Amino acid sequence: MLVLLPTFLLLLAAIVILVLQWARPGYGFAWLIAAVVVVACWVMFLVFHWRVPPPFVLASWEPMRDVVVSVRFQVDQVSWPYAFSLAGLVTAVILTAGARLQHRSNPFVWAGSLAVAGMGFLGVLASSPVALILAWSAIDIFELLIMLGSVTERNLSQQAVIAFSARVAGSLVVMWAIFLSQSQGVPLTLDSVMPGVSIYLLIASGLRLGVLPLHLPYPQEVLKRRGLGNILRMVAPASSLVLLGRLPAKPISASWQPYLIAFVALAVLYGGSMWLAATDEVKGRPYWVITLSGLAIACVIQGVPAASQAWGMALLLSGGVIFLYSARRPSVIFIPLLGALGLTGLPFTPAASGWTGLLVGPFTLLSLIFIVALALLLVGYFRHAFRPGDSLAEMDRWIQVVYPTGILILVISQWLTGVLGWSSSFTVGIWWGSLLASILAGGIFFGVIGLRRIQVPAAYSQSWLSILLEQSGDRLAAFFRLEWLYSLLRLFYLIAQRLIQFLTAILEGDGGVLWVLLLLALLVSLLQTGGIK
Repeated sequence: MLVLLPTFLLLLAAIVILVLQWARPGYGFAWLIAAVVVVACWVMFLVFHWRVPPPFVLASWEPMRDVVVSVRFQVDQVSWPYAFSLAGLVTAVILTAGARLQHRSNPFVWAGSLAVAGMGFLGVLASSPVALILAWSAIDIFELLIMLGSVTERNLSQQAVIAFSARVAGSLVVMWAIFLSQSQGVPLTLDSVMPGVSIYLLIASGLRLGVLPLHLPYPQEVLKRRGLGNILRMVAPASSLVLLGRLPAKPISASWQPYLIAFVALAVLYGGSMWLAATDEVKGRPYWVITLSGLAIACVIQGVPAASQAWGMALLLSGGVIFLYSARRPSVIFIPLLGALGLTGLPFTPAASGWTGLLVGPFTLLSLIFIVALALLLVGYFRHAFRPGDSLAEMDRWIQVVYPTGILILVISQWLTGVLGWSSSFTVGIWWGSLLASILAGGIFFGVIGLRRIQVPAAYSQSWLSILLEQSGDRLAAFFRLEWLYSLLRLFYLIAQRLIQFLTAILEGDGGVLWVLLLLALLVSLLQTGGIK
C-alpha cells in the first residue's frame, strides 16, 4: 500500500480543502494544506528511488479472472521518472498559485489539481494492462467531469466529449490487445509484450497522445489555463507515455516501420511549426504535446523505447516551466533558460539520451526533420519566455519568494530524473545532433531579432512578424492536420443526440403509451421469430 500513499494523500487533501472551503471560506489554510501535501509527495517519490516500496497487487481480480493475472501498481525504472515528474509538476502548480489569484486561482481549483494529479500517479504506476485501463478510465472520466463543469459554450462541451471518446478508443485498443494475446495462449503483461501485440499498444498510446493519427484533443483552450489546466493537459500524456517505455525493442514489423515513422515525422514537424507560430505558450500547448510525444513515439518505432523517456520528461518538466511562467521579472529569467537547456539534449543534459532514439543509423532526411522540429521547439520556447506577462515585482513579498521556488522545483526535478532516472539516462548522447539543433535554433532566434530591427513602413512595423507567423501556421495546419477521426466522432455524437431527442419527444407526447406498446409488440414478435428459427 505504500506505493499508493501519494495518491491517497492528494485525494484526502483535496477532500479536506473542499470541506474547509464550504465550511469556512478562505485561502490561507487551503493553500498551506495543499503546499505541505505536494511537497511531501515530491520528497516521498525522491526517496522511492533508493528505497523502492513493494508493489500493490490484486492477484485475482474477479471481473477478468480468466484473462489477466493481476492489477498491479509499482515503482520501477520506467514509472519512477514519470511519477517523480508529476509530483514536481503538481508541487510547482500549487506553489505558484499565489501569482494567479487574479486569474481565478482558488481553493476549488487547487483541490481539482490535487485530485487529477492523484489519478495521474495511478496511471504512471500501473504495470499491468488492466491497471492501466482502470487508471486511464479514472483520469478520462475525472477530466470530462471537470471540463463539462467548467464550460458553458456548447462547442467546448462537444470538444470535451469528443476528446474523451478518442481516449476511450485508446483504452479499447488495449483491451483488444489483451484478448488477442489471451487467444494466443499468453496472458498480456507489460513486462514482456509479444511482438504481434505491441503494435496495438503503440497505436493506443498514439491515439491518446494525438499523434497516431494526428489530431488535437483540445484545439481550443478553456478556462483555468495555467494551474488546473496545466495538470489536466499533462496527466493524460504522462500516463500514456509511460506505456511507450515498457514496449519491446522491436514493437512493429519492418514493413510497417517506414510508413509509421514518416507519419510521425510529419506530425512533429507540424507540431513544432505550430508551437512557434502560436500567439502565446498556452495556446501552443497542444502542439508542444504533439511534438514531444511524436519524438517519443519515433524512439519506440526505431527500436529504442528507453530513449522515449527523455522526451517524456522534457514534455512534462520543460513544458511545466514555460506554462507556469506567467509572472515575470528579469531576475528570474534564468529559470526558463535552464528549462530550455534541459530540452536541447546537449551532452550530459536531461534529454541527451533521447537523441539515441532519433538519430539511428546514417544521416537521412528523417534525421534532419527531427533536428528541425526540436530547433523549432527551442525557438518557440525562447520566444514565449521573453513575451511580456504579469509583473512579479508588484505582487506580495511572499509570492516573490515562493513563486520562483515553485518553478525552480521543475528544473531540479528535470535534472534529477536526468541523472538518476534510468540506465544510460545521464550520457553524452549523440552530441552532433543536439549541437546542430541548438545552433539552428540560435540562428533562427537571433536572425528574427535582427529582422525586427530592420526599418519597415510604420503601417507594418508593429505586427508584420506576428502576421507572418500566424499565416504560416494556418497554411501548415491546412496541410498537415488530419481531423477525420474527430469529425467521425462528432458525427456519431450528433446522430446519437438527435436520436435521443427524437425518441424523447415521441415518448413524452400524447401518444407515448401507444408507441411503447407498439415497440413492445415488435420486440416480442422479433423474439418469437428468432425462437421459431
